[in-house]
This record gives sequence, C-alpha cells and structure tokens, in this order.
Amino acid sequence: MTVLDNAPRDQYTATGGQTVFPYTFEIAAAGDIKVLQNGTLLNQGAGAGEYAVSGVGVDTGGNVTLVTGATSGDIITLYRDMAYERLTAYTNAGDFLAADVNNDFDRLWLALQQNGGDLDRVLIAPNTDPTSINMTIPDKATRLGKYLKFNDTTGNPEAGSIAGAFTAAGMNNYNFTGDGTTVNFTLGMEPGGENNTQVYIDGVYQQKDGYNVSGAVLQFSVAPPNLSTIEVMVIQVLPVGATTASQVSFTQAGSATARNVQLKLQETVSVKDFGAVGDGVTDDAAAINAAALAVYNQGGGTLLFPKTTASYGINDDIILWDNTRVVCEGWVKRIGTGGVYDAVFVNQAGADNIYFETPLIDCNNQLGMNGIIFRRNGTNMVVNGGIIKNCKHEVGGKLGGRALNIEAGANIAENGLKATRITGVSIIDSYNGIALSGGDNQEEAGCVISNISMENVDIPFALFGNSAGYPHDGDSMSHMVSNVVGINCGKSSVYPNAAALICSDRGSNVMFSNVYFSNTAAYGATNALYYGDAHNIHMRNFIYDGDSVYGYVGFGWQETPSPIDSGYNSSDSSFDFVHNGNISTDIISVSSATTTRIQNVFFNIKTNTLTNDRPFTSSLSGNANVHVNIFNKAQNAEMIGRASEVNHAYTFTSIAGKTAYPRIFTLFDVNGVDYDITVSTAGKLLINGTVVGTQT
Repeated sequence: MTVLDNAPRDQYTATGGQTVFPYTFEIAAAGDIKVLQNGTLLNQGAGAGEYAVSGVGVDTGGNVTLVTGATSGDIITLYRDMAYERLTAYTNAGDFLAADVNNDFDRLWLALQQNGGDLDRVLIAPNTDPTSINMTIPDKATRLGKYLKFNDTTGNPEAGSIAGAFTAAGMNNYNFTGDGTTVNFTLGMEPGGENNTQVYIDGVYQQKDGYNVSGAVLQFSVAPPNLSTIEVMVIQVLPVGATTASQVSFTQAGSATARNVQLKLQETVSVKDFGAVGDGVTDDAAAINAAALAVYNQGGGTLLFPKTTASYGINDDIILWDNTRVVCEGWVKRIGTGGVYDAVFVNQAGADNIYFETPLIDCNNQLGMNGIIFRRNGTNMVVNGGIIKNCKHEVGGKLGGRALNIEAGANIAENGLKATRITGVSIIDSYNGIALSGGDNQEEAGCVISNISMENVDIPFALFGNSAGYPHDGDSMSHMVSNVVGINCGKSSVYPNAAALICSDRGSNVMFSNVYFSNTAAYGATNALYYGDAHNIHMRNFIYDGDSVYGYVGFGWQETPSPIDSGYNSSDSSFDFVHNGNISTDIISVSSATTTRIQNVFFNIKTNTLTNDRPFTSSLSGNANVHVNIFNKAQNAEMIGRASEVNHAYTFTSIAGKTAYPRIFTLFDVNGVDYDITVSTAGKLLINGTVVGTQT
C-alpha cells in the first residue's frame, strides 16, 4: 500500500442538512481522524451530534457522515490526528509478511505527513535567514502580558511591552521663538520618539539627528538662532488598538448626517470630566466652575451633575454663563461659606438663557447662604422642578437664607425684561423661599412663578422695591405668582423681625392667585398672612389653615429691625383671604397716622375666630379709602363698607350679642349719615335699630 502526498486536513462550508463530507487523506484507523463543527469537537458514534467514518486504509481517503445534518454555513473541519506509536513487533524466526511491513511503514509516513501539516501552520524562519538566528520564544515569566515582537537587529523573537506600541491619531503643532541660547523646548504632549515629530526652523526641515525627544521636552544639539521661528509638528500617538472619540463616526437613527463621537459627547459637559469627585467632602467648586466655563467656551450646552451616592461639595459660588442648561442627577451641597455671592449657583452679570432642570441644592445651613441667585441684567432665566433646602439666615450678618433670590436689573431699556420663569420647585427648611425685586433703576419685570411647594419656610415670599420712584410702575417691577402650596410656614425661627407668608418692602405690581398654606398646632401660628407695604398687590383665592397673630400688617417690613411704620404708602391693592383658624389680634393692623398712607386698598377676608374680635386697628377708623368685607364665621357676622364706616369700636361679638342686631351688620355712608342695617332673628329688617320691614 502506498502513501500519497496529500495534506492531512480538509475544511468545508456546509449546506443546509448536509451530512456527508469527504476526507482526502489516508487514515490507518477510524479513530485517527478528528471532526470539528464550528470549532467544536464531535464524537464518533451513532447518536445525535455524532458521526461515522468510511474508507479506513484507503490512500485517497473516504467519507465522514454526520448523524445530524449540518446547518447552512457551518464550518466542518476534518484532520488526521493519529497517535505517535508503534503497534507492530518483529520476532526472531517469526513471519515477515509484506502486509505487516507495509502497514508499519505506512504509519511512519502518515505520522510524518501529520507532523508536516502541523509545521505548515506555525511561524518558521525562511531558508534564506542566517544560521545564527534563534527562534525560541521567551519563557513564560518573561512573556506574560506582553506581545510577540522581533528584535530590531537579530530578528529573534522577544517579548514587547504594549506601552511601546503606538499608532498615529492626529497632528498637533507647537510654535516657539529661538533666542540663540535655549536648546530645550517643552511641548504640549509626549511624542513618544523623534520619529513622531517634524521640526522646522525658519521653514527649513531639521534632520532628526539634530535633536532628541525625552518625554515632552524637545532638545536641540545646537540652540536655534535668535528670533528664529521654530515649528514642531507632533503626530499624536495612541496605544495599538486604541482610538480617539474624534475618529469614531456617529449617525443618529433616521438621519443621513454623520458626525463623530467627540462632537456628540461634547453636547453635554459632565462636572466629572473636570475632576469633580462627588463624595460630599471634597471641595468640587473649582472643577465645577471649570466645567461651567467650558460649556460657555463651546457656545453653550448642558452642564451635568451625574448621580452620586453623596453630593458635590462646594466652598465657592458656581458661576453660570450664557446658554447653559444645568441638569442635576446628584445633589450640590455647600460645605463652606466661601465665595463672593454667598450662593450655590449664580449667573454671570448680564448672562442670557440659563435653564435649570431639576436642580438639587442643599445650602447645608451655612449662614447667609442662598440657593440660586439670578443677578442683575440677566434675561431668560428658567428653573424647572427640583428641590432647594436648608437656606439659613445670618442674624446681624450678611443677607441671605433665600432659596431663590431674583435680583433687580438696571437699565431695562438696554437689557430688556428678565423674563424669569420658575415652576415646580420644592423649597424646604429655609428662611426665605423666593425673593422678588424691582423698582426704578433696579428694573425687574416679567417673572412668572407657578406650582411651588414649601415646607418649614419662615418667609415664603419676599418683595423688595426700591426707595427711588416708589410706587413703581409695571415696567420696573411686575410679577405673577400662582398655584402655591405650603405647610408650616410664616413664623420667624431666628430673625428678630416678625415673619409672614408674604413680606413686602415697597413691593409693587405682583399678582398672587391660588395660594394655600396650612400650619400644624405643633408648628404654631404664622405672624401674618401679608406683612408690609403694597402698591398694586393683588391676592386672589388665598387660603390659610392655622392660627395667625394678624391677618394683614401694613407698612414697613424690612430686612433690618426698624419701626413698623417705615414711611412708604400702600395703595391700589386688594387682598382676598380665607382664613381657617384664630387671629389673636386685629385682622388688619397698621400703625398710627395712616389715613393718608393707605389708599384704595380693598380687603375681602373670611376668618373663623378672633381673640381680639375687632376688624382692624383704630388708626383705620377714619380712612374712607380702605374698603372692607370681613366675615367672621364664629359669630356668623359680616362687616361691609369703608373703614371710616366699619368703625374699630364695633366687634363681631357685640354685633351678634345684641338682640336687635343679631347676625348681619352692614354700614353705609349716605350723604354723610351712617346707617346700621341688620336683620333680627325674628326676620325683622332694622335701620339704626328701627324696624322698617318684616321678612315674608
């Protein structure tokens, strides 16, 4: 039997259901062939997934038949894998048969073929190489974690470090001016060797033997001439297999426009890109400010605070610039009182288009600290959702403790309206919720505030006008507030002046609607529903559940302790309150000499009980420009008319207690004569105590 010169290996791409695969080399036994299906070794046998062999001992080969048909595209590999062993022994004076000798010699040749087939699949030096080469690879300990390389001189295999393998990624230029003495010039990156550089002096290419590179320093053998122009071009190198984001293309689904990943990622700037840690202890202010400036430098974008298990601690103000969208997935927390503006976030003066998406701000009870300050002359400021908490006032120190402080902006004709919009914010455990400003030379207009919730806030709303030009017109101060709910608010916790649900110091042109506050007995009474002076302030559908010291207190709330009568008027305003609780003093309380200081103000107040039992302080009794409609639920009595008619001397109890004046008490001034109109329990209509009619 002969042995043909055939490669002991065949490979096929199967068709669907194919079972028979020829092998074209001789095998001495059925077990001398191996079958791989997609790299998986199959077993010989009659079961599913196994195979049978025919043609054993035939020099042209035979067939391998799969029990289970292959799937289309399967890779079927057949190769000889016989054991290197001798199975025949010759004895003295024994038979020396041709068949035995042929079979024995055939196995030798088959083994040589098999070995040659294996050698064909390994690295091997060509015959043209010198005999001095050594193709032995390094030992295991030397080659661990390395790649195979060949020596630059001998060509022998050796272990190479991946750190030394680079590929080109881009070109960077660096320019210098020679002074005739300096030979060392520091580049902005490490080239990785002279071969990754091109150097020109006054436009003339420099040979690489005239300089060397060590790290990021390029050193000339001779200093370039004085005032010569030096240009160094560095090929940016990366480890083999690596790439940069600018080299990876990106196409949005449904779009035909291709960009690269770097441009896509730059749409959002993460504070962690600039080194913010977010452990609640490290001061991340510098890193965050660098990230905010990067957003501005690229023309705007999103400043992202990724979610963190702690918070981003800061000991400085975070300055925001034009066209910045702030997204907080993690909390930003004050860990110190550093900075100029005493705030967590503050915009650069005159900035435009700053948008907060769910800010998560913790002032951490740092004294005098504010959550967000919108500085003067900024426009298009928006806060959408989020939580601001722990804004604490510093008694006798710097003003602050405001969750949202919307400063006034000068020169409205030049800068336009602030156009501030705040919606969906929750304010917790703070001195002041939202501070609104305005007035001549501090113009602020167009602020819309809605869907606000507050809890444990001393002064939910503070209005600040300017002394110049008060009362202010709508161009210099105008705001709208709606849909507000709060619990346990309006009581001063640390500040010497009394708090209230709304405090005003020359506030003008503000509309409040759909406002609901409630206080628990444990929290206690609010000082007042409204405290301060007012011009064109209107309140609609304002409901308060809980006790109160006053309903309305006129004039003079200021940030520094001062007499309640500060010298500013209240005018052209209306207050519509529903109060479910007890007011311990007058419903409307103002200081002395107010006849000319409160003009065209209308009160529509419904309340439960009154400890004092009087509608207002005596100083309003002669004021014909204050109109009241006050209903007391406990006494089921109502007083309607001008303050000069609804006299301070009347009480709701006295009205209800008189036999002739049991339930409804209305006063009108007709031609200078007061008329007291009541209805008795018997259905009698009385004017000044005289029955003029009977209910039918």
